[in-house]
Amino acid sequence: MIALVLAQSARADGFSATVEVSAGDQKASAANDAAVRKDKPLSSRPRLQASADGKFTIRWKITRTAAEPVKDALVHFYLVQIERPGQAPPPLEPGIVQLESALTMDFDAKTSASAQMSFRPQKAGVYLVRIEVEGANAATFAEMDLVAK
Repeated sequence: MIALVLAQSARADGFSATVEVSAGDQKASAANDAAVRKDKPLSSRPRLQASADGKFTIRWKITRTAAEPVKDALVHFYLVQIERPGQAPPPLEPGIVQLESALTMDFDAKTSASAQMSFRPQKAGVYLVRIEVEGANAATFAEMDLVAK
């Protein structure tokens, strides 16, 4: 049991992930703090609420925190419409995905990948913004809710 807990902890520590959404002077961000996530329900995800008429800017960053390099890590970003804040990520069906990108890359120790993009929602609603990375028995994510009114 102890070995399993240590192995899960090591996997969570292989990468760090952050995502930030801004609209005008409003901004919110999320990080992959595994210790915090264990104690908080999904409904406590960070949230940005702004006008659906505005332009949103999303920034994400993945950093390799472990000492050893990793090859062929999958970095997956998506923005998907959901029914309510805090909802678990739904299956990614084309009708609900607003933005999506994926790439496979190699990470040396302490290296990172990042991106910035802008978008306007097709309609008012609640959206899940998520960045995730998987590779070399390490996986992590950062996510937040965007409420466009």
